[in-house]
Amino acid sequence: MGRPRGVPRFWNLRQGRVFSFGRAKRRSSCQTQNNDRCIRSFSAGDSQLTDRVYLDGLLLTRDLMFTSKVTGTASALGLKFETLGSVEHLWTKVVESQPRAVFVDLSCLDCSPVIVMEYLNLQPRPTVIGFGSHVDVERLESARAAGFDKVLPRSKFSASLPELLRETFGLTP
Repeated sequence: MGRPRGVPRFWNLRQGRVFSFGRAKRRSSCQTQNNDRCIRSFSAGDSQLTDRVYLDGLLLTRDLMFTSKVTGTASALGLKFETLGSVEHLWTKVVESQPRAVFVDLSCLDCSPVIVMEYLNLQPRPTVIGFGSHVDVERLESARAAGFDKVLPRSKFSASLPELLRETFGLTP
């Protein structure tokens, strides 16, 4: 049975058919695309096509200049990062993308280290690395006390970023 004219190409998902150029194709139950670790699953009885993207890391910051530095360095090393601007979205993003590491900018006012660690109370827990101003010693100490795996001043974090990413993700130079 073909698709009627004017109907979108994914109209018959309930029967497990995906239409492309007017021809029906069956999708396998699990299919990996490219090297970006995107897994597409589809079963004949479902009416949804689900994409799940696994990330290497999450960056929690509001600093746009620093965001481009971290994500640019990560992509140069072949890592997939995503940036979050607030703590509220952290739990959802960690559960759905299962990152191996979370990098937290401690200069964000709503990024309390205790709250961040409460959101990351998962098994297995991702590596949590915090960075902030070297002047804000109290904030850096509270991150260490909350259970961050590493806490660095922003200048040291920035200077050693490629080495830190290689060490965290087990990459060879």
